[in-house]
Amino acid sequence: MSKKSLLSATLVLSLAATLNACAGLPTGALSGLTSNLSPQQQAAVTAMVNDTLVASQFNQDMSDADVLSESGMTTQALSVAVSTQAVASAKHKERMERFMKRSKQRLDHKRQAMKGQPIISEDGTTVTKTMEFDHKNGSKKQTIVKIYSDDTRENLIEANFHLEQQHKNGMSFVIDRSRVLGEDGTWTLSYKATFTRKDEKIKTVVWNRTEAADGSQTGTGTITRFNGTVVQITFEKSAEGVVVTRTVDGEAKVEAVVTQDESAVEAEVEVKDTASGENTGSATLNTDDAEPSEL
Repeated sequence: MSKKSLLSATLVLSLAATLNACAGLPTGALSGLTSNLSPQQQAAVTAMVNDTLVASQFNQDMSDADVLSESGMTTQALSVAVSTQAVASAKHKERMERFMKRSKQRLDHKRQAMKGQPIISEDGTTVTKTMEFDHKNGSKKQTIVKIYSDDTRENLIEANFHLEQQHKNGMSFVIDRSRVLGEDGTWTLSYKATFTRKDEKIKTVVWNRTEAADGSQTGTGTITRFNGTVVQITFEKSAEGVVVTRTVDGEAKVEAVVTQDESAVEAEVEVKDTASGENTGSATLNTDDAEPSEL
């Protein structure tokens, strides 16, 4: 074997070992994303991609529970909407129905596991439902609290989601997501995930988004790692439900762009070296294969 070939083989093996220690995603896919990057950049990309896909996984779990929890929440069909909030609530319900149809196969798989009886407040405006379901990385427990404008429960004005999971590697997760309807018919969405390692160190993923009347969203957020370094996030979601999540590590000078249909488990990932401006790789990954990074 030539010296050049031996060096190339050594680099590939070294990269594979580094990535395998950092994440649960297939090593080959990740090496294809980072093979032309420095070790610091490789570690940063591996962490960003895994943490972004895990956040997407949790967000999808909450969206799935949202549509599956509707049974028993409302008392009657939507009437003709008259206020701005009522119109926005009706459009949101229509989008949920489309999401349910597009996600039928995945939802059918979860439906049996995500059962629970709703608890309705005395005034009839608040419904709470707790559901548990299994995942290959550990069981999840989720509580949903939905608040309506009155006791007919026709018009949703706020929804809060709380999810907890004990990961198989000993890391624990607590995730909260809220959706609040403003007087102008615009939804404000917030998300915070706290990851706690066995050594009690904490990582957080937070974002805020604004949803327009057509369902499109924009927003920003951050990933604050266990060592205190911060990764910036920006979001764009089309009215058709395609989400583009861009994470940037300014110190490592790398960027990862994840594009995913909200009803799908697969995501397209592209990586860029921001110092050179060059794209270094792309791959199609499954969000369920991702595990939170140790970075």
